[in-house]
Amino acid sequence: MRWPRSRGPSRGETFARKLRVALVLTIIVAPLTVAVAWLFYRPMISLGIVALGAALAYGVMRVGVKNRTASMTEPSAA
Repeated sequence: MRWPRSRGPSRGETFARKLRVALVLTIIVAPLTVAVAWLFYRPMISLGIVALGAALAYGVMRVGVKNRTASMTEPSAA
C-alpha cells in the first residue's frame, strides 16, 4: 500500500526555509553580541559594528520583502 503524496513542502524546501531563518537571525544577533563584548574596550568600534549589523539586517529584510512580493505576483505553475 502506498501512502498518498502530501501537498505540503518537501524536506528540501523545509530545510531551505529553516536555513534562511537561521542565517537572518545570525546576521542580526552576531554583530550585537560582538558589539556588546567590545563596548567597554573599544566603544567606537562597537558603534561601528552595531551600525554594520543594522545595515546588514536592513538589507536582508529588504531583499526578503522584494523576493516575497515578486513571487506573489508571478503566476504559479500548477
